[in-house]
Amino acid sequence: MLELIAQYYPQSSRAQRQLGDVYRAADRADDARAAYERALMLDPFNSEARNGLDRLDE
Repeated sequence: MLELIAQYYPQSSRAQRQLGDVYRAADRADDARAAYERALMLDPFNSEARNGLDRLDE
């Protein structure tokens, strides 16, 4: 469902970050990284996306 929301709102940093969270929880690290990076491209000040990337690198 969240994938559909991210598709409908591709310019939403929040949707991309949330998608990253879901992918990270599902152990889909490559997809999570891509979603977090998209979120940061849309909003470089998205601290939640930055934190998500940092958690992937732990």
